[in-house]
Amino acid sequence: MLLGFNHVTRHLEALSGISSDRVGVIAEQKDVPMLPKPGHIAAVFLLRPMDDLIYTHFPTLCYTASLAHPDQLPTRLVLLDPSVEKTLTEVLAYSRVSVLALLDDGASGRLVELVRELVDPPDVPWLKSIVDPRWLGTQIDVQ
Repeated sequence: MLLGFNHVTRHLEALSGISSDRVGVIAEQKDVPMLPKPGHIAAVFLLRPMDDLIYTHFPTLCYTASLAHPDQLPTRLVLLDPSVEKTLTEVLAYSRVSVLALLDDGASGRLVELVRELVDPPDVPWLKSIVDPRWLGTQIDVQ
């Protein structure tokens, strides 16, 4: 399990960086040692409304991070009722919890299965259209 906004975001960003060649983005090659691939995230849970500006990057990051592990099912993004935060803070012994993620390590079992049954993966149509190799042509509206 990953806890916290920054921790989950950094993990998703690391996975998105690995998958950048799959979405048509050319990553800069740097002289850094190869690190092990971060684990696949099965689900990201948000305990704040999605319309908060600070959370708008999560659908895109979940989509691109899923591409780093093409053999796994896509990462799900689950919006929880904010009232759940009080219970989670007590159970996890944290003062505040806004984001948590479950790694797809097989230990989460039934919860991950339930989330995959009930929640569709995030869809990012604009990103799909970027990597689509077909010619769209030019459309000019003249009035």
